[in-house]
Amino acid sequence: MIANFRINKIVGERTAGDVGKVNLTPNFRIVSLKKATNETIGDHIIANFEFEGAYKPEVGNIKLEGNLIYYSPNIDELVHEEKKEIELEPEAVEDIMNFVFQNTMVEAIGVAKKLRLPVPLSLPRFSAKKSSKYPKAEE
Repeated sequence: MIANFRINKIVGERTAGDVGKVNLTPNFRIVSLKKATNETIGDHIIANFEFEGAYKPEVGNIKLEGNLIYYSPNIDELVHEEKKEIELEPEAVEDIMNFVFQNTMVEAIGVAKKLRLPVPLSLPRFSAKKSSKYPKAEE
């Protein structure tokens, strides 16, 4: 489970005017992990993450940095601390990465819109194939 998702740094920049077709490669990763204990949730992991959106051609960039707390009743089975590394089982990696991806994409969309850059995610669009009839509202 995820608690205390926080974005600590937002950097966005538009470096060029309109250039036609633009491709964006969103990249997000866990930068570091730290095992910790707290009275409220017990043993947990603090995960520091980073999101970068790289535009090609280079018309701008977006970068987000932050952290979150990951905890689970079976934390000892999902997290293995070694000398210089912390190993996460696939379930923990999926929980953390999906949460980071979903939440940083929402933030990155807002930044991209403010900078008038293409948004880092194609939103679904409705397409009507034929005319549709709907009930008329009563007056």
